[in-house]
Amino acid sequence: MERHRTEAGQSAMHPRSAEFVNDFGAFLVAECYLSELAFERARRAQNRSQERFDLVLTRLGLVSEEKLVRALAAFLSIPFCQTEDFPKASIFPDKLKAKYLEKVKCIPIHDDGDRLLLAMSDPFNEDSASAIAYQVGRRVERATALTEDITASIRQLYGPEKDGKTGAVTVVRPETAPDVSDDDVRRLLDLASEAPIIQMVHELITRASAVDASDIHLEPHDDSLHVRVRVDGTLRTIETYPPSVTAAISSRIKIMANLNIAERRLPQGGRIKTTVKGREIDLRVSTMPTMKGESIVLRLLDRSNIELDFLKLGMGDQACDRLTELLQSPNGIIL
Repeated sequence: MERHRTEAGQSAMHPRSAEFVNDFGAFLVAECYLSELAFERARRAQNRSQERFDLVLTRLGLVSEEKLVRALAAFLSIPFCQTEDFPKASIFPDKLKAKYLEKVKCIPIHDDGDRLLLAMSDPFNEDSASAIAYQVGRRVERATALTEDITASIRQLYGPEKDGKTGAVTVVRPETAPDVSDDDVRRLLDLASEAPIIQMVHELITRASAVDASDIHLEPHDDSLHVRVRVDGTLRTIETYPPSVTAAISSRIKIMANLNIAERRLPQGGRIKTTVKGREIDLRVSTMPTMKGESIVLRLLDRSNIELDFLKLGMGDQACDRLTELLQSPNGIIL
């Protein structure tokens, strides 16, 4: 299959075009990244939503972000960069600022005086590649990399940006049917929305998942809304919002969890199923009225990391065999 190079100044195949959908989809199936069933489902969803095909794949949880980025690199015949490939020192720090690089999710990897290798989370971002090429006076060649790796390297090499936001949360459904459902299309259109509150909540969940947090706490105060995450048993603040957004964020989370957004005086509990960069995540939602507003706790459970194998839990062969035998008994109790 012909690959499509994406150097600056050249037009890559558009990720919304039927040509790209068919060619890239066939490549994913041939390389066992995707089943025929999943490809057909994603193709139908893309046709109805007019979203980019590569984004549809991750937003429906059919392909993880890492697999998608690797697949795009192979399909486009460009490098895939990992953490060890990133530079030890910043390149063109006087011309490229951290805030801009975080916004476009790009970072220079190597400069040979004529060409600049640019790692991008989105290799189809023509505008950013062209802008960076013009800014540094180099011909840009593209590579792919994970968003979280790019962001971490930018903050390390170019300085932290307080306003930096990364990631996107997407909603998942198992690949159980070839036809796209109305829920799939609604989720895609919802995620494509530019509504600030929607994006704000999605980004909070993504950031918490990226650091393997077990809980997200949204705590209203007189002058702010504090967002804290629990990592290894310790709560730490990751964001502070003005009090004016407290009710909007609360309502957005309630909508996602199918709770009553009009009820703010009684505790409520619900559940959200999402994907974060292709990883299936369950969130248990608990709301509690307080003097300052509604306090919300979201418990994160990464379903992709659940081990259902007794041996992988550390049980020995003898204990595993004995437990399996007891589980087949029609009655009794195991302590």
